[in-house]
Amino acid sequence: MVAIQNNAEAVVRRLLQKVYDNFKGLPLEAEDYMDDGSVLKLKIRIDRDSGSATFDFTGTSKEIYGNLNAARAITFSAIIYVLRSLTKEDIPLNQGCLAPIKVILPAGSILS
Repeated sequence: MVAIQNNAEAVVRRLLQKVYDNFKGLPLEAEDYMDDGSVLKLKIRIDRDSGSATFDFTGTSKEIYGNLNAARAITFSAIIYVLRSLTKEDIPLNQGCLAPIKVILPAGSILS
């Protein structure tokens, strides 16, 4: 299992380095809205040297009354899924994909 996770980590690090090169090192930013108007914000900063990245969800709306909130595990699962989907290599879905990723989730937000 350790070898599978190490491989996934290496694949994601190479992916992040390619993304960094494609976007000339600029941070990647996105903002979207839920049906009720809640905001989802994400800023990704990539460190090319280490092949790591910070996914910063600062600015995402506070949790709401209703069923649109996500637990931290759901947010992390979505990040793993997206990273794996972007790789050209066939790797199993596993925790190694998150090894090079630092996630900033504001406490009390709809994503935590």
